[in-house]
Amino acid sequence: MMLRQKIFIFIMLLMPFVSGCAFFNTFYHARKSYNNAVDIIDHHKEKNQSQLSSSDVSADRFSLELKTVLPDANQFLDVAIEKANKVVVLYPKSGWAEDATLLLGKAHYLRAYTNDLYDAKNRLEVFMARYPESKKIEEAKLWYGKTLLKLNLIDDAAEQFRQVSEFAEKSNLKAESLIFMGDIAVNDEDYADACKYYAAASEMAKDKSVRKSALYKTFYTYFHTGNFKLAAGYLNVLTRMDLEVSEKFDVFFMLARTQKMAGQYNEAIRMLNGLIGNLRYKNYFVKAEFEIADALRLAGKNSEAVKQFNYVIDVYKNPNFTGDCYYFLGVIYDKPIVSQTGSFVPDPELAKKYYYLVKTKYTNSPFYTKSSERYDYLTKMDMLKGSIQWDETLLHAIDRRIRDSAFVPNSYFSTEDTASLTDLDLSAASEAVKAKAITDSKNEVSKGLLSNPELEEKIQQVQLELLDIGQTTHPDTLAGKRSNAFDALASGHILLADYFYFNLSEYDSADFYYQYVIDHFNESPILEFALYGHARIQQKKNSPDYLSLYEFAYNEFPNGKLADIGRRVLSLEEDMTDSIQAYFKQAEDHFFRKQNYAEALQSYTKIALSGSADHKLQALYAMGILYEKQLNNSFEAFRTYNTLIFAGPNSDFAKKAKPKVDAYAKENKITQDSLVFWVNRDFFEITMPNVKTDTAHSQADSVTTIQKDSSIDSNRGRIPGEYLLPDEEVMPADTLRANKNKKNRNIKSPIKPDEAIREKENDNIIEE
Repeated sequence: MMLRQKIFIFIMLLMPFVSGCAFFNTFYHARKSYNNAVDIIDHHKEKNQSQLSSSDVSADRFSLELKTVLPDANQFLDVAIEKANKVVVLYPKSGWAEDATLLLGKAHYLRAYTNDLYDAKNRLEVFMARYPESKKIEEAKLWYGKTLLKLNLIDDAAEQFRQVSEFAEKSNLKAESLIFMGDIAVNDEDYADACKYYAAASEMAKDKSVRKSALYKTFYTYFHTGNFKLAAGYLNVLTRMDLEVSEKFDVFFMLARTQKMAGQYNEAIRMLNGLIGNLRYKNYFVKAEFEIADALRLAGKNSEAVKQFNYVIDVYKNPNFTGDCYYFLGVIYDKPIVSQTGSFVPDPELAKKYYYLVKTKYTNSPFYTKSSERYDYLTKMDMLKGSIQWDETLLHAIDRRIRDSAFVPNSYFSTEDTASLTDLDLSAASEAVKAKAITDSKNEVSKGLLSNPELEEKIQQVQLELLDIGQTTHPDTLAGKRSNAFDALASGHILLADYFYFNLSEYDSADFYYQYVIDHFNESPILEFALYGHARIQQKKNSPDYLSLYEFAYNEFPNGKLADIGRRVLSLEEDMTDSIQAYFKQAEDHFFRKQNYAEALQSYTKIALSGSADHKLQALYAMGILYEKQLNNSFEAFRTYNTLIFAGPNSDFAKKAKPKVDAYAKENKITQDSLVFWVNRDFFEITMPNVKTDTAHSQADSVTTIQKDSSIDSNRGRIPGEYLLPDEEVMPADTLRANKNKKNRNIKSPIKPDEAIREKENDNIIEE
C-alpha cells in the first residue's frame, strides 16, 4: 500500500514536468522551423535582390525586405505556424505562449500568402494587448509597423516606427524603424527627411545587414537629389564593409557612376577599368563596359563613345544592354549637323534607325518609351518639314513657269533646289546610311525603315503637279495653281507650329512658325490661324498685350473660322441678341470644347425651362445625353428622356429617346401606363390621369445604368452632344492640356533612371 502511494505521488510530481516538456518541445520545433526559414531567406537574399541595370539606381539593392520568399522557406514557415499555434491554443498560460504569439505574427508576415498579412496583423495586435510589459514589445511594434506598411496603412505604420525609434532599447530596432520611416519619406518625395532618417540609421545600426541597407539608402537619396559628393561618401564607407563579390562590384560600380554624374569622367573610367581588370567580377563586366561608353558620351567624346557602345553590342550580345546601347547611339547621332565637333558627324537618319531598333526589337529596355517618342518625332518632322520644302519647290517652279514661257519640264529644279532636296527623298537615303545598311552585319532594320509613307505620297503629288504645270500655258490657270501652292505652303507651316504647340508644348518653336506665316503669307487666308496661334502663345506667356493680338486677329477675320474664339476672349458674346442662341453657344462651348459637363447641363436646363418647343426638345435630349454618358446618373437620364417623349412624342428626338426609356422601364419593372408619373413637370406640365402605378423606386441609387448600346443616331449637326466629341479645330487660348497625376501612397522606394538625373546635361542633345 505504501508502495502504491509512493508511485502515485511520484506520477503526480512528474506530470507538470512532462506537460512542460510537451509545450516546450512544441515551441522548440516552431522556433527551429522559423529559424530554418530565416536562414534560407538570408542565404538566398542575394539572388532575390534587385540587380543594377544600365539605366537605374536601385533603392532596393541592400533592402531588408524581399519581394518573394522561396518555397523551401515557406514550408518551414508552415511548420512554424502550426507548432506555434498549438502552443498558444493548448498551453495559453505557459511561459512560452508569449514567444509563440510573437513568432506567429512574424511567420505570417514572412509567409505573406493572400491573407497572411491580416493574420500577422491580428497576431501582433493580440501580442501587444496581452503582453504590454513584455521585453519584446518594441520588436512586436516594429513588425506590426511593417505589416501595416504592406497593407498600405501608411500613417498608422509611421506612428509605430516613430515609437520604436524613440523608445526601443536595442539600437538595431531603432535603426530598422528609421529605415522604414525613410522609405515612407521617399515615397512622399520628401528626400530631405529621408536622408536624415537613413543617415541616423546608418550611425546606430550594429547588425551588418541593417547597416549596409542604411548606408546604401542614404547614398541613394543623396544621389537622387544630385548631392553626389555626400552620396560618394556613404558608398566609400560601404566599400570598407565585408561584402559579397556581387555586392562589392555594385558598390564600386555605383561609386563610378556617381563620379560620372558629378562630371568626373576620367576618374569614373579609371575605376571602371579597374573593375574590368579583376577576374572576380567577370560576370559583371558588361555593366562596366556600358558605363564606360556612357561616361565617354557625357564627356563629349562621341567617336569613342560610339566605338565603345558598338563594342558592348558585338562582344557581349546581352539583350539587356544591347537595346540600351542602341538608344544612346541614337542620342549621340541625334544632333543638328551644325553641332558637328571634331571628326564626328551627327546623322539624324542613323539616329532614327537606332531608335527604331529599340522601338521594335528591345521593348523591355527602360529606354523603350523615349526611343519610340523620339522616333515618332523625327518621322513626323521629316514629314512636316519635307512637305514644306516640296511645296516651296512647287511654288518656285510655278513662279519660274509664269516668268519664263520657255520653261520645260526637265528643268524644274535649279542646282540649289536639287541639292536641298537630296536628303528629303527618304526612299533614297544618304550615301552614308545606305553604305552602313549594306555593310553593317548587325543591321536589323528592314529596307523600308527610312521610308516615310506620308512624305512619299506628298512627293508624288508635287511631282505630278510639276508635270502638270510643265504643260500649262494659260496665265489664269497658272495663277490659280500658284494660289493653291501658296496656301498649301502656309498650311504646312501652321501644321508644324501646331505640332510644336499641341503635341510637344514647345511654345517658342511654335511661335517661330506662326510668326513666319504672319511675316510671309499675309495674302493667304491661312494667316488667320497664325494670328490666333501667336495670340494664344502670348496669352500663355502672360504677355500684357495678348488681348490686342486677339483683337487684331478678329478684326482681320471677323467671319473667319476662329472668329468664335476671338469673340469669347474679347467678351463680345453679349452682342448676340437671341438669348436662346446665346445659351446654346454657351452650352456647346462647355460641352465640346471645355468638357465641363456640369456647366453645360445648366445652360441646357435654362433653354429647356424658357425656350420654344423645338429648343426645349433639343435641350432635353442634350441633357439626357449628359446624364447618361457623362454624369452617370441613369435615373435622371431616364426621367429627362421620358419628359422629352411626352413633350414631343412625334419628334425625331422622341424616336431616339424611346428605346432608352423602354429599356430602363423594363429593367426596373415600370409599366408603360405609369410612365406619365415620371415626367419632370418643371419642364413640361401634364394633366395626371387616374392610372394605377407599379411600385417603382424613384431614388437614383436604386436604379441601374441605362444600356450603353442604346440606338443613337450619328447626326451630330442636328442633335447637339451626340457623342461628346470636340470638333477638330485650333483650340482656345485658355485650354489646359496637362493633367496632374495623384500621388501613389504605396510604400516602395522608386527606381529612378539616371537618365532623368542627367536631364539638364541632355537638354541640348536632341533639340531641332
